[in-house]
Amino acid sequence: MLQQPSRGERIAVPANFRSAERQIRWPALPDANAAAQAALQFQLELTQWWSPAELLQQQLAQLTILVGHAHRTVPIFRERLHAAGIGPDVPLTPDLWGACPS
Repeated sequence: MLQQPSRGERIAVPANFRSAERQIRWPALPDANAAAQAALQFQLELTQWWSPAELLQQQLAQLTILVGHAHRTVPIFRERLHAAGIGPDVPLTPDLWGACPS
């Protein structure tokens, strides 16, 4: 984390700040890729201290989306998931996911 500068202290702007807009040096305007990376970093910083239960809940929500996609688009996964009682829009639980064959 950055520290607050002392009163009167100057902080040099790193030379590697590159703005997507040529006419603006600082604060640099990020291009789309840099903005996406900054957004991901921001989210990870906010969520890094989640409880294990909250983290598991979010992971299972994302896994439900991924499994739904696999169920709809990959026949072999659809068969295996169906055999385990997992449908394309069934919210996953640890027990349900544990029943899925590897």
